[in-house]
Amino acid sequence: VIGLMSMVAAAEGRFEAAGWLIVLCVLLDKLDGTFARLLGATSKFGTQLDSLADLVVFGVAPAGVVLLLARAEVDVFAPWQSWQWALYACLALFVVASSLRLAKFNVLTDTDGPAMFYGLPTTVGGGTIGLLILVGLEHDFEGLLRTLPFFCLLFGLMMVSNLPLPKIGKRESKAANI
Repeated sequence: VIGLMSMVAAAEGRFEAAGWLIVLCVLLDKLDGTFARLLGATSKFGTQLDSLADLVVFGVAPAGVVLLLARAEVDVFAPWQSWQWALYACLALFVVASSLRLAKFNVLTDTDGPAMFYGLPTTVGGGTIGLLILVGLEHDFEGLLRTLPFFCLLFGLMMVSNLPLPKIGKRESKAANI
């Protein structure tokens, strides 16, 4: 629902609010997993539902906000006017890569995969796009805003890569494992 709210905010021209809502979802994504583990309420159904929510919040919403920003800030995104197909391709790839990354994570989780992540987590990719939107708008950094589609392309490729990233293992302190 918050991912949908971010796209509504962007459609209304409130791009900073849209970026903050995506960033808020990073925190909420961490909290929902933590509470599920603390309460012993994890399940395969919950894993699938979490991935669907992550696809909306960290795949569709960031791409949608960037697209709406590009349409609202025509002067900033002027270089993309001749290459609109490339803009759409970068954003579409980001969404498709997010779905592939989440599916790969679920398959590896089902088989008790290695203590590694393979590919950039969607939370990191989508959350970083949200932060880049905020930084670009806050500091009137048009160059950063203009390159958002390239960041979506880069993060999309990193999501479907086999880039090994170690999972954080259990720590001695019970509080640190939350």
